[in-house]
Amino acid sequence: MRKNLLVRMLPLLFALITSAAWAQERTVTGKVTSAEDGSGLPGVNVLVKEQPMVQ
Repeated sequence: MRKNLLVRMLPLLFALITSAAWAQERTVTGKVTSAEDGSGLPGVNVLVKEQPMVQ
């Protein structure tokens, strides 16, 4: 019974891991600057609006 459940869940687990890894293959380039003085901001994270976050 337990082995049968594992065999059924394994493809689902593989699909979830694969889709999460595939979602990380986008490259964003550019420079994030401060609105106050236009200087570059080091170490910032960029989120695309209206896109689901993958964790």
